[in-house]
Amino acid sequence: MDPKGDRTLGIITKPDRLPAGSGSESKLLELARNEDVFFKLGWHVLKNRTFEEANYALEERDASERKYFRTSNFKSLPQESVGIGSLKTRLSLLLFEHVKQELPKLRADLEDALLEAQSELGLLGKPRSKPSECRAYLTQLSLDYYEVCKAAVSGYYEGPYFYRHPASSFSLQSPATLTRLRAVVQHMNTQFNETFRARGHKYQIDLSGNASPPMAPVKEADVSPRAEPTPISKPQALQWVQNIIGQTCGKELVGEFNPLLIGELFWEQSSNWRRLAADHVEEVAKVCETFLQDLLDHKCPKDIKSRLWSHRILDALKVRRNASFRELDLIIEDAKGFPINYNHYYTDTIHQRRLERYRSSLAASLESATQHTLLPDCTSNHTSASIDVEQVVTSFSAHVGPDIEKISCEEALDRLFAIYKVSILALSPVRR
Repeated sequence: MDPKGDRTLGIITKPDRLPAGSGSESKLLELARNEDVFFKLGWHVLKNRTFEEANYALEERDASERKYFRTSNFKSLPQESVGIGSLKTRLSLLLFEHVKQELPKLRADLEDALLEAQSELGLLGKPRSKPSECRAYLTQLSLDYYEVCKAAVSGYYEGPYFYRHPASSFSLQSPATLTRLRAVVQHMNTQFNETFRARGHKYQIDLSGNASPPMAPVKEADVSPRAEPTPISKPQALQWVQNIIGQTCGKELVGEFNPLLIGELFWEQSSNWRRLAADHVEEVAKVCETFLQDLLDHKCPKDIKSRLWSHRILDALKVRRNASFRELDLIIEDAKGFPINYNHYYTDTIHQRRLERYRSSLAASLESATQHTLLPDCTSNHTSASIDVEQVVTSFSAHVGPDIEKISCEEALDRLFAIYKVSILALSPVRR
């Protein structure tokens, strides 16, 4: 409680209970002289009433104490360190010194309290004893509140409200940042866009073609709110597609797949969308609530703020939050339909992925069908190259292979990649 010892004064009571000249009395005298346990403020000795003095008045009690300190071995102590009279004086001086030390801080606290009271008084406005005066006050308050909200939502940060706090770095924990609502939501939208691209897909497919252990099924309990995409190899991805092909098999010919397959693959690959979007809506709703609370604190007294917040603003926020989630559910419901595309990027992506799949096979076929011959009468290592076109075709056909099921799986995977990318581009947040 007093680590520096600036406020602690030691008090010794009942010194008369010890036999005169005993070792215990000597130890108590050492303690009273501050020689045993040291205190900055030292020690003080008091004599209590004895059993026989229980009915003594205060004057009689003080006289008995003075007589004891004149006749006992404690007479060797300074007079200012013994007796109730000197203790009163000593405590008064200590209290006076403490007050002097604390007075500057007390004055600063009083000035802060005065400023706060004056601010509260200013927020109260003119006296309002009539219903018409109350209506006028609330009307003006709502207009002022609306104007600041409009500025914050529009991104026009003019007025004292936006400059109440000193300039600081952009941070969602900074009061100065949170007053600029549009900038905050734009920043959150950008972060959501990055998160959506990085974690929106269920499977992260490695197209290098390296074999990996069999893919373990993902349990619902293993999926955390911030779960990362499950990494799988290309063989695992093709196996996943093949399993879905078996589940969606219809009237198509052998070697082809049901067009509804792409929808099945897309729905599973985009299964994280609802959770990520709901988290974003919730975070934006919390930021809006914080902004409105802070603005209400700035514009009106606490008693009015509590009533307006609980009876008006909070209910309106709940309505808007629920409307946001209903809109999100409509978007997700649309995404659950069969994917429809009119963007040429879809066909361009499929074409590009086919070229990428065939490029390595074609390069290997060309390399195997190329013969290098040293040039005659040439002293250098220069050679002429000849390519057997028929061998290239034969080798390339062997690399591509006649595995119809594998070709179907690769084609379906290409279409999944293409439609997923097109859908991500269509759903990316737009700055407005």
